[in-house]
Amino acid sequence: YLVVAMIPFFMMRNVWFQSIGAVQANSGLFGYRQVKPLDAMISRMIVECTVYMAILGVLLSFLGWLGRNVVPDRPLEYFGIMTVFVLLGFGLGLLTTVASHNRPVVASVVRLLSSPLYLLSGVLIPVSSFPQSFHKYMLWNPFLHLVELTRVAYFASYHPIMGINLSYPLSLGVALLALGLLAYWVNRVQL
Repeated sequence: YLVVAMIPFFMMRNVWFQSIGAVQANSGLFGYRQVKPLDAMISRMIVECTVYMAILGVLLSFLGWLGRNVVPDRPLEYFGIMTVFVLLGFGLGLLTTVASHNRPVVASVVRLLSSPLYLLSGVLIPVSSFPQSFHKYMLWNPFLHLVELTRVAYFASYHPIMGINLSYPLSLGVALLALGLLAYWVNRVQL
């Protein structure tokens, strides 16, 4: 229950945070004309996704060895939702990278503000344990939708709260990616 939601959330968060530091950490490579800051961010995203998929494989193998059922009920849907997590993380990473370039305080503030997202996304605390009057406000969090959908895809018997859908986080992820690429394109020389 925890692993199937934690791994995608942490993968998204690390894609987001590692994208912020990718430009500064790889600035020496930008002396080569072929290497662009976007290349460094994409390579960090690929590394983070690979690492977290390996971690998921190891954890599920261990749980399978303990006798647990580790095969998702809808595996393609589960990995599709993980892709939307990465899309959101990379879009946020692009926007935060541009906003925090030469302003390290912005990156620190973003990292601090992301902690409540983890708690309010239902990764550790089930959303059903919150009062029902708060659900309509919690549904503004796209990660809550994705966490609930990962559990729905993994466990056929899981029932999410009312209002959960994939279209909201997917459209927000595409919009963030488009805004992030636009901001990157405008600021590519400074980066």
